Amino acid sequence: MSTGILNLPVADVPIAVIDFETTGLSADYDRVVEVSIVRVEPGGKKRTLVLDTLVNPRRSVSATEIHGITDEMVKNAPEFKDIWPAMHTALSGCVIAAYNAYFDMRFLTAEAQRAGDAVQVPYFCLMYMRSIIGVGQRCRLDVACQHHGIQLNDAHRSARDAMATAELIPTYLKSMQANGLNTYQDLRQAGSHKYLRSFELKPLPPRAQASRCDLFPREKVQVRRGGVLSFLSRT
Repeated sequence: MSTGILNLPVADVPIAVIDFETTGLSADYDRVVEVSIVRVEPGGKKRTLVLDTLVNPRRSVSATEIHGITDEMVKNAPEFKDIWPAMHTALSGCVIAAYNAYFDMRFLTAEAQRAGDAVQVPYFCLMYMRSIIGVGQRCRLDVACQHHGIQLNDAHRSARDAMATAELIPTYLKSMQANGLNTYQDLRQAGSHKYLRSFELKPLPPRAQASRCDLFPREKVQVRRGGVLSFLSRT
């Protein structure tokens, strides 16, 4: 039986913070319209936005009143299947994190499946783990940021939310250490939330990096530090 990441120190494993904006709440019916990924290197001090793109859902955006994204903004954006190879690269080798992971992981799993891939990976939820690690009660992202002195302006855009979530991680790691929660096994035994069971899984393995031209027109793509692709589809 695989022990996944259970025996690994939390501070030694890179984290990929994801945030999606979508057309609605149902991962079975709705689609992603924006995605951002922030890589957090071991220890939490280095945080880099490595992927940030609008996504064409091939349907009406619908939830513009929430995130401000319109049909016009996404009409020339790549589809999810086009960005999935770059997302896989950005997520490989990492534990995935999101502030409301149950929402984001449902969409990640559904969209990856539509792109022809299965995603079963370790992840944690920064909202639901607050009480487990002793940083406070479950609350909205903006409330958590205010509590920890992190600036979050114009929430509900994926890059801003992902960066703010990533900035919470050093505080979380410090509180885990203070409470003797040093490994993913320690966290697994500290609570009963569903995401804790995912620590028995292994991160996505590396894959060969796709070329720019295979994914999206060259003028729309930038390779950020570390070789991870970012799709510049906002203009």
